[in-house]
Amino acid sequence: MRRRLILKMIPAGVLAGLPTFTGAARAAGLVPAFRGTPRIAVGGIASECSTYSRIRARMEDFTVLRGQDVFKAPLSLPLQRYEAPFLPTLTASAPSGGPVERQTYETLKADYLERLKKLLPLDGVYLMMHGALSVEGMDDAEGDWYEATRAVVGPDCLISAYYDLHGNLSRRAVDTLDAMTAYRTAPHVDRIENVMRATDMLTHCLRYGLRPGIVWASIPALLPGEQSSTEWEPGRRLWSDLSEYNRLPGILDVSQLVGYVGRMSPGPRPRW
Repeated sequence: MRRRLILKMIPAGVLAGLPTFTGAARAAGLVPAFRGTPRIAVGGIASECSTYSRIRARMEDFTVLRGQDVFKAPLSLPLQRYEAPFLPTLTASAPSGGPVERQTYETLKADYLERLKKLLPLDGVYLMMHGALSVEGMDDAEGDWYEATRAVVGPDCLISAYYDLHGNLSRRAVDTLDAMTAYRTAPHVDRIENVMRATDMLTHCLRYGLRPGIVWASIPALLPGEQSSTEWEPGRRLWSDLSEYNRLPGILDVSQLVGYVGRMSPGPRPRW
């Protein structure tokens, strides 16, 4: 599915892309479009994987929460502030390590999709991700997860996700997601804010009948991990610049990802 991808190489330090949304007439009047209570599912899978490791992450390495247990995770607590109830499926997270064993990933995905199907019809899906997941024999595990989700919920359902700023964004992800955001800080002290940005975009668009779109472009620059910290330069300046763009009219969110060098990325590290 290729719906909203705009990809362009630009010089380092120049704004690469701005998420945009359609439905301008309705947005201008801010007339609520959704009647009744929207049905929004929540799920996801996350692990920061190094492809250089020979050790494989298996099922016993994951913390898997199913059903209402999803809301026991600290990063799920902000979901309780929304009027629209979030419908839980499955979340799976593993500590940083090697690539995920293929059978483990397929088992978790099948469980998630089965739970997702039972919640249909859905108006939105909120996915708790990371962006540096690596699975045996797969080039783009997050993209696979998104496409499998889209195949279940259909083209009209909005899908929003959040990433670590050390995530790798792919064409498949941009083509399949409707909205996404990423951490603004490293070390990550804005985890709760990140959750709320992703869910705010989703609930706002559902309420006002907006169809958000992602504009994505890559910057031909590579930073070592210690220089991507937002506590000192150049990371501090690079990420602080985002506040200017996030105040522009019609912009839901502007984020910047530096990528994760411990993974063979399916594409260039983007700023979107």
